[in-house]
Amino acid sequence: MIIFDYATLACNKHRRHFIEHKGYSKWNNTPTNTDYYTDGVHGPKVDWLPDYESYYAAAGEDRPIEAIVNLWANEISLGGSGTHQIWCDISYIYAADIHEWLDKNLLDFKPQQLRMRPDGDTTPWHELKEKWLNEMIEWPKLEAATQENMKNVYTRGNKPEMAFEPESSPMIETWKKYGVTCFEVHDGQ
Repeated sequence: MIIFDYATLACNKHRRHFIEHKGYSKWNNTPTNTDYYTDGVHGPKVDWLPDYESYYAAAGEDRPIEAIVNLWANEISLGGSGTHQIWCDISYIYAADIHEWLDKNLLDFKPQQLRMRPDGDTTPWHELKEKWLNEMIEWPKLEAATQENMKNVYTRGNKPEMAFEPESSPMIETWKKYGVTCFEVHDGQ
């Protein structure tokens, strides 16, 4: 099983201006050079806040990252249909747009392969993903395997073989910590 971060399949450069501001950190929105924006020399003091609603709403216009989309198609043609997952930091509010994009751009995409951020959840993305990973690999306590429950016993405790993450994602180290091979995808490359 492979976990694809949605941002490794869909290039979101065209909409980053909604959430990234020159002088702000990409991952935690902390100022990196606040003096430039607050000294009054470079224009009036303006408090800038990210516009996540517009950022998420524009996701349907993302350009496919061909190398990763082709890898998805190759995995499907090798019998991986329905086994891989896409983890998306976009809220379920925009599920219809994301499903439409995935249907249009991915071979044999199934809606159950998509896991999206719960509505109203503000957990940092890398923390939410680590929680999902722990849920995926945790072995629930089951009684001994019997003819009736054997399928359930052997389908739990799945750990992904590999993951695709956007460049500089804090999650890259987490995947490594869990022994999952992680590929870092650079802005559409």
